[in-house]
Amino acid sequence: MIAGLCNNQIIAPVIFEGNCNKAIFTTYVETILIKELRLDK
Repeated sequence: MIAGLCNNQIIAPVIFEGNCNKAIFTTYVETILIKELRLDK
């Protein structure tokens, strides 16, 4: 599971099977987390 924390709230949670590597984390940040952070503005 990967998730962000913003103002003490969990945002953009993602569950996946297996280990997290650089490619998975980068894809998560670019496609999911950044969109969520932009919505919080």
